[in-house]
Amino acid sequence: MTLLPFDITRFKFPLIQETGNLGQVDREAVDFSKAKLQETIAQSEAELQICAREFFATVHKVSKYNEFISSKTAVMKKSHSTFTGY
Repeated sequence: MTLLPFDITRFKFPLIQETGNLGQVDREAVDFSKAKLQETIAQSEAELQICAREFFATVHKVSKYNEFISSKTAVMKKSHSTFTGY
């Protein structure tokens, strides 16, 4: 079976149209991916802020505890030296 030029043209135009449709699908996929990426970045930044606040709160508590222990140690040393005379 031999295809005549008008038969080839009949197949060619639907293929060109489908190719254009695929380009649109690609653009929509890229737009969706960009939107999803922006959403993921925003969520990550929010989670990072929460973790940073928790981290600095913990560092602050450890620092306060360290001051408390240092103060108690100094009081105990002073009390010990007063009691023993050293």
